[in-house]
Amino acid sequence: MISGAIIAQNEEKYIKRVLTNIYDYVDEIIIVDGGSTDNTMKIARGIGPKVKIVERKFDFNFGKHKSFAMEQCKGDWVLFPDCDEWYNEPFLQSIEKLIEDANKAGASSILPMRHTIIENIFVGEENQPRLLRKDVRWVNDVHENIVPHEILFVDCPFCMFHEKTWNRQQFNNQLYANIINEKKLRPGDDEGQEWGKKVAIERDSDATIPFQWKDGWRKINSLEEVHHA
Repeated sequence: MISGAIIAQNEEKYIKRVLTNIYDYVDEIIIVDGGSTDNTMKIARGIGPKVKIVERKFDFNFGKHKSFAMEQCKGDWVLFPDCDEWYNEPFLQSIEKLIEDANKAGASSILPMRHTIIENIFVGEENQPRLLRKDVRWVNDVHENIVPHEILFVDCPFCMFHEKTWNRQQFNNQLYANIINEKKLRPGDDEGQEWGKKVAIERDSDATIPFQWKDGWRKINSLEEVHHA
């Protein structure tokens, strides 16, 4: 059995895409909702009977929140995307084979290549733990990682995409900065994160970064261009 797990809060602009992306490739999807006030949970309930919602107030610790989600899963392996991510077909169609390879290698997590795209600007790529053995736990309150850490890297064409807007990136940076600075406060997202009012970034932490153009960034017109610098 393979589970899907997602943590969410006010993700009405993204939740449908990620759920429909993984729905046919897992046996259940556990959503841990941190206290949504928008249509996130209404949308999730309408996706299908595999979706199960567990309410747990977000305590400003991503590691604990994700570990709690893992504990709710019945599968031996858990596919764990962020709400603003989605996987390509080669990866999804190879999940069972990748798990077989990981079990043979004694690996507890599988790290596909993640391509980050912000408003049609390709900003980078890195491997991220997204297919995990059930006994894996997340650590750290922000910029969370996993233990145990025996890993299996998989490269393109087995990959995923991280697509979002600059305003969502601002929201994330401010939330991370608040957690690092021990402020239990979410930036204003009453209307759905980047789709509501603009977020004013406080410059009180290294976690908040200015958005100047960086080496390696490039404008793209389609996802096919991601693999062709």
